[in-house]
Amino acid sequence: MGQVLRTSLADSDLVQIGIHIAQDNPAAADETLSLIEAKCELLGQFPELGRKRDELAPRFDPFQ
Repeated sequence: MGQVLRTSLADSDLVQIGIHIAQDNPAAADETLSLIEAKCELLGQFPELGRKRDELAPRFDPFQ
């Protein structure tokens, strides 16, 4: 099984996202962060999942 590596900046962003959402709805914050974690795990298992978005990053391939 593959692994998704997150930078410390990405981890910090996730914490800030959780804090922001939790101000209004703590349960939604937990659910959102759990969903993000699940999607990261899925990406680790199936790195080719999804579709290419050349309009966002032409010819960008993070797996090379």
